[in-house]
Parts: sequence; structure tokens; C-alpha cells
Amino acid sequence: ATYDFGFPDATMPLKRRRLFYGALISGDSAEVIKATSMEQYNIYHTVSLIESNSTHNLSPKKWRFFGSEDASKELNWLYQLFGPKTKVSMDYYIPSLEKGQESDAMYLDYYQREGHSYRWKFNGMRPDDIAIIA
Repeated sequence: ATYDFGFPDATMPLKRRRLFYGALISGDSAEVIKATSMEQYNIYHTVSLIESNSTHNLSPKKWRFFGSEDASKELNWLYQLFGPKTKVSMDYYIPSLEKGQESDAMYLDYYQREGHSYRWKFNGMRPDDIAIIA
């Protein structure tokens, strides 16, 4: 969505637009996360990551970034990967539906990704900023 933002013309002063990134995170390998973060180092204003305690077919899974000393260490590691100028946040999603109640196969993605817009707004996203959802 463009949120009524148009392309600048010659009379409009150029304004720097900030980048906001959002992704779901779960069992991704540390190597993949490091490679991705190196490409994105100090580029984004905010990185919003969301972890769930269930898989897409609603099978329960353990939290990776919550609830233990190891999780705390991994979360601290994750906060540092995207650079000192980037705000990194981890939010958690717990689905309230049970198997058989889902309306379509991608409903879990939809509800989890909805959390990115709340995080971005909390971190000061403006209508002319750019959002990227992976």
C-alpha cells in the first residue's frame, strides 16, 4: 500500500525515507541469520521479528528466543546482528485457535505478520517510510 504517498516532483523537497523490516523467525540456522543480517547491517531503522510457539499446522514447538538462559543469550546475539543504528525487536505470538478451526492454510502467517505493523508504529513509522516483509 502506498498510503497516499506519491512520487516527488521538481518542486517537492526530497525527504529521506526510512526502511522497516519484518520477518517471522523460528528454527532458522545461525548461519542464515548471520548472512542475512550482514547484508542488512545498519540499513533498517527497525527490524521486527516474531516467534510463535506453534508450527503452521498448529503443532506445538519450544520457544527459541524466550524462557531460558540459552534463549536470553540467543536473543542478545540477535539484537546485535543488524548494527548499532537498527532497533531490533522480538515479539511473540501464541495462536488461540486449535486444529480444524483455521479458515485457510495461511491464516497463522497473516495473524503473526500483523504484529509487525504494531511494532513499526510503536517505533515511529511514518506514512512515507518503507516496509519490507520477508
